[in-house]
Amino acid sequence: RILQCLQFVDREIKSGSTDSNINDIKKNLLKLKELNNKQSHTICIVGLEKAGKSTFINALLGYELLPTASERCTQIRTVLKPTFEDDGQQLFATVKFYDDQEFRVFFDKMTKKTDENQQQFDQRKGKVMEEREIIKGKFPEEHFYITGRIDENRQRAGIIDQLHKYITGEVYVNIIKEIAIYTDRLPGKNYELLDVPGFDSPIKEHRDAGLQAIKTADAFLFLTNGQQPSLTQPQIRLLHEIQENHFEAMQRAFAIITNLDLCQTPATYQDHYDKALNELIEKNFKPEHIYVTCPRLQILDRNTEEFHIINRKIHSFSDDLAQGFERSKDGIKKFIEYELPKTHLKQLTDLGRMRLVRHVQNGLFMNHTGPNGLAMDNNEL
Repeated sequence: RILQCLQFVDREIKSGSTDSNINDIKKNLLKLKELNNKQSHTICIVGLEKAGKSTFINALLGYELLPTASERCTQIRTVLKPTFEDDGQQLFATVKFYDDQEFRVFFDKMTKKTDENQQQFDQRKGKVMEEREIIKGKFPEEHFYITGRIDENRQRAGIIDQLHKYITGEVYVNIIKEIAIYTDRLPGKNYELLDVPGFDSPIKEHRDAGLQAIKTADAFLFLTNGQQPSLTQPQIRLLHEIQENHFEAMQRAFAIITNLDLCQTPATYQDHYDKALNELIEKNFKPEHIYVTCPRLQILDRNTEEFHIINRKIHSFSDDLAQGFERSKDGIKKFIEYELPKTHLKQLTDLGRMRLVRHVQNGLFMNHTGPNGLAMDNNEL
């Protein structure tokens, strides 16, 4: 039906129709066609500072790649993708660099820190230019492979060290656009997880890039710090932007409550959990899409005392917390396999009802000029 409608709209345009809604209809039909034909899907991980995004992503990977709360996290976005082999070599990571034009935009917008004088600021800018020239031979992308010719664990550790340097190094924030990690630990297939930074960035281009990623995403993981169960104004604004920029976003949104393993008593845990859960439901998250997790447990060595202490603690708090990380992975997997196609179909029908019926029936179909089978009414859609 989408293709039929596109063919009809094209004929109307070629025939010289002056209806002002024709091009708008065509744009939306093309978007729907692209959505319906997608072979893989993108899930955005969003959250503001101290929401635990880095720990959650590290838990999915099974090793510490992204910086912890004690380290500086740049605005470089990270994407987790299914494993990929190239001529028998396992591709571990790809680093994508900003081109000259993109770099110049961000470089020109660099500003002095509050504790920085002009000389220090100029030196910092000089280091950025110097480092970019050093690594420019790797442009536009740098690839890291596991070759199997040497010890894989040692090779993997060396790559992780280099990637960690890129991610935590302040000098790289305006040099590196994206780091892609290829892993077999993603729950399910045919999708990628995109860590979207930038929503709390002072640079407009970073914020715009975050919103653009949201516009093209198929679903969202919204991480919130359970130690602060009431959503902050920046979090509420972020949710508003997601809903403004994505049709029926909350049908495809998951909430991950983090850091409740830091509570001192079961009573405190339950109080924080209830408050966070109720607030998320008030913000239109589906209750079955809300999980409470302890992702840091996934990174710890199971033979350590620290692991056993945390494990006993979270089991004493609730089964939801103890099983939450695995349940969230399973929920995401089932959603992608079974629910996401349904939400795409609902998008098609609802957008069709809102735009095609309103514009086409009121405009083009006033004279009953539609093609056979295209004289749609609300019940049909």
